[in-house]
Amino acid sequence: MKRLSWIWLFILLPGGVWNLAGAYDYPIKDPYAATIAGTPTQLEPPVPESIDYDLLGLKVFPDRPTPDVFWYQREFLYTLSYQKQEAPLIFVIAGTGSSFYSSSMIFFQRVFYQAGFHVICLSSPTQMNFITTASATCVPGNIVEDSQDLYRVMTLAWEQVKDRIKVKEFYLTGYSLGASQSAFISKLDEEKRIFNFKKVLMINPAVSLYTSAQILDGMILQAVPNPAPEEYDRWFNEILGDLVRSTSRWVNPRLTMTSSTTSTGSS
Repeated sequence: MKRLSWIWLFILLPGGVWNLAGAYDYPIKDPYAATIAGTPTQLEPPVPESIDYDLLGLKVFPDRPTPDVFWYQREFLYTLSYQKQEAPLIFVIAGTGSSFYSSSMIFFQRVFYQAGFHVICLSSPTQMNFITTASATCVPGNIVEDSQDLYRVMTLAWEQVKDRIKVKEFYLTGYSLGASQSAFISKLDEEKRIFNFKKVLMINPAVSLYTSAQILDGMILQAVPNPAPEEYDRWFNEILGDLVRSTSRWVNPRLTMTSSTTSTGSS
């Protein structure tokens, strides 16, 4: 069984980008508060302001029709940032509902690229693009099945890019739910031996999804003491209305599309 690393991300980066040692001196002692609040700006490590990446697309199930309502979800999308020289390749899996381009994924992309990795960023199996294009069942939530879907996507992505980059070894990491899925993917790879991951890093894994769901349900019950369906609907519609009104001031309602599923950019 490969060593699944539950320790700080920055300790394990090759090259010693950040050499942390000594006593635990993080200013937020409560682990839950530290997780939710995130790293204070003054303690964030220096990372590049932007790096180049390629936006790539895959047909995971070529013969499966896409519902008309999801006409814009034709291919599974992911990003690749690569070094010019031979380097290790790391797959990074997003947290619940997040895409490869969420703020945390952009941060990890820059961190690992700076540390000398080729980086492939993957959306969560609970994200819409993944559900419609890469999920075998189109019903996420079973962590074993979701991890199998991720492994399938990783294999196809590697086949797509292996002639473009020189890779000496493979790594895997994920954040939150993506971290939990990384453990299942590592076990699956021990059987299939496609990547033979040298190391698997779990960042804030969801140790108990059931407990997490109970906590979220409890927060809703605090906001809506009366759990009657009509009262919940009224509260939800009110919150959603406030959200729409607040975001409509700065969100451009026009939908823009690119002519190709393969493009380059910087993040």
